[in-house]
Amino acid sequence: MVGGSAPFHRDGLQKYKKYMIKEYLKEILLICCEEFDISIEEIKSKSRKQEIVFCRKAFCRIVKITFDIKNEIPAKILNKKHQDISRYLSNEPDNKYYKMIFDRIKMRLKNEKTFIISSV
Repeated sequence: MVGGSAPFHRDGLQKYKKYMIKEYLKEILLICCEEFDISIEEIKSKSRKQEIVFCRKAFCRIVKITFDIKNEIPAKILNKKHQDISRYLSNEPDNKYYKMIFDRIKMRLKNEKTFIISSV
């Protein structure tokens, strides 16, 4: 069918995909914040406290690997510039605390079967 009467019109499907990705990103953000024990306001703040930066890095890394999307999208969610996201992705902390929490986040996402994370 031509036009908007088809049940899965191309434009509607694209909007649905964007909506679903946005919902997945919100869920990932909530899980990251819970695991690092920080609030959504803190992760979106300008704070440079180590736990908050680690949470941002974990969120960005999971989002980038899972969805392979442009840095502007997580930047918008975190209220940051896309250059900040590039910096978060470029150097992973060599920190046992970060790695432990990051692994817990991956396990939660796998257990909840919300996402298929094979390469994280």
